Amino acid sequence: DALSGIAEYQYSLGITPGGTQSQPWTSNALDTAIIMLEFLVADVTYYLNVRAIDSVGNIGSYASSDGFGVDQTDPVAGNVYDGISQETEIEWTNNTRSVSDNWSGFTDTYSGIDFYEYAIGTPTSDVGVVSWTSVDTNLSILKDGLNLVNGVLYHAGLPMA
Repeated sequence: DALSGIAEYQYSLGITPGGTQSQPWTSNALDTAIIMLEFLVADVTYYLNVRAIDSVGNIGSYASSDGFGVDQTDPVAGNVYDGISQETEIEWTNNTRSVSDNWSGFTDTYSGIDFYEYAIGTPTSDVGVVSWTSVDTNLSILKDGLNLVNGVLYHAGLPMA
């Protein structure tokens, strides 16, 4: 404010731009950052709003963030298939040097799936052969350079984030 200067900033938190449903307009003095301890509900979009008040009490128009949400729900697991495709899923192989797996049906309705990770293990060690490894959003792997042992059952595990 070029005439009287800014006396304070106020902020609110709502479920619409300019809204005050979660936090009413609150003074933040002249600080330009806040830490808000507020209980937020998952799967709701919130908007942080800020406005300035000048030294003679004029309230400026507000500006709103583009919205943010809270996602506390785990992704839903799909299916993992041994082999290069669902149609050619394998039970046994004579290849002791590589493993291929593919997956489908994993979902996260609110924030989406950012990346997948896989691990290869045995019944006694979930990650005994290959530790958790990120594969971005790829839907399959081909892991070479392994030393698999004949007669041992191996499995691939797949969490997502």
